[in-house]
Amino acid sequence: MFRREMSPHRGDVRRAPCALLGLAAAIALAACSAPDPRAGLDRAASLIAGHVAHAQYQLGLSLREAGDDAAWLAWLQRAAEGGNAGAQRDLGIAYAKGAGVARDDARALRWLRLAAAAHDAPAQNQLGWMFENGLGVEPDDAEAARWYRLAARQGHPAARDNLDFLYMHGRALPADPAEARRLYRARTFR
Repeated sequence: MFRREMSPHRGDVRRAPCALLGLAAAIALAACSAPDPRAGLDRAASLIAGHVAHAQYQLGLSLREAGDDAAWLAWLQRAAEGGNAGAQRDLGIAYAKGAGVARDDARALRWLRLAAAAHDAPAQNQLGWMFENGLGVEPDDAEAARWYRLAARQGHPAARDNLDFLYMHGRALPADPAEARRLYRARTFR
């Protein structure tokens, strides 16, 4: 059976500059369409405050795709501190893997827990992996299963694989080959 864990996000980030341009256009429209300049600035400030962390995250992804890992990490850190769950997850994974930063399981756990609390399924899966393998914590298959289950309920395929593995081998759960087969079939025949 193939077991998966997460790697830092490497999706199609060519759309990131367009997303930033769209955000800038929305802010400009809000500022220009108000009846007076002060109201326009207030509307623009409100939009900016709600989207700064997302814009920082998108900018960071674009910089990483361009090969500038140092700038990627700087913007990722800002976005994570601003509450962007994707940035928190990616920063946690970077610390867990030592990708561009010194490996630090305590920091990885901190950022992954924040993202997981925001219902980020990939972060929940990565937390499960860390608990299963004792990375920064004592190995705890029951806690790993809890995180995998949360992510699997959101349709995360790697979490389903990892939960399937725990069921198949009776780790932290009674061995349940029938449940493992059910999970496998649900995943395979969709």
